[in-house]
Amino acid sequence: MKRALFASTILTALSSLPAIAFAQGIPQIDLSAGYMATTDRHAAGSGILTLRDVGVHVPGLHPQASLAVPFSGDGRYAATAEEVLHVPGGAYIGAGAGLGRLNQPLQTGMLYDVIGGTPLAPHIDLVGRYYGGLNHYTGQGLYGGLAIRL
Repeated sequence: MKRALFASTILTALSSLPAIAFAQGIPQIDLSAGYMATTDRHAAGSGILTLRDVGVHVPGLHPQASLAVPFSGDGRYAATAEEVLHVPGGAYIGAGAGLGRLNQPLQTGMLYDVIGGTPLAPHIDLVGRYYGGLNHYTGQGLYGGLAIRL
C-alpha cells in the first residue's frame, strides 16, 4: 500500500512538471486600446497587444514584441520588436523596429517606433507611441491610449 501511494505521488509530481515549467515561461501580456492617426489622414480606434520579456535581453532594458491594429480592420498594422527602459516612479520609455503599413496604398515596409508610458492605477498605464516608416509608402502613425497589464 505504501509503495502504491508513493508511486502515485511521484507520478503525479512528474506529470505536473511540464505544466509548471510552461506556466513560468509564459510572457506577460499588455492589452492597449486607444486612438491612432496616420499620415494619410486616417484615424481610428486601435488596439495593441504587447508580449513583455520576449526577445534579446540587453542589460538594463526589457525586451517586448508588439502588434498594433485598427479596430476598423482596413489592413493597417505595425509589428515591432522593442527594448524598454523602466525609470523610477514606474514610467517607461523605449524604442523598436519592425514591419508595418500605415499609409495608402497600404504597402508593407520597415518602420521604427518610440514608446512612452506612465502608470495611472495598478495594472493600468497611459501610453503613447510614434511609428515612423523608413520609406515614403510605409507612413507614420501617432497612438495614444490605455494599457492593461494582464
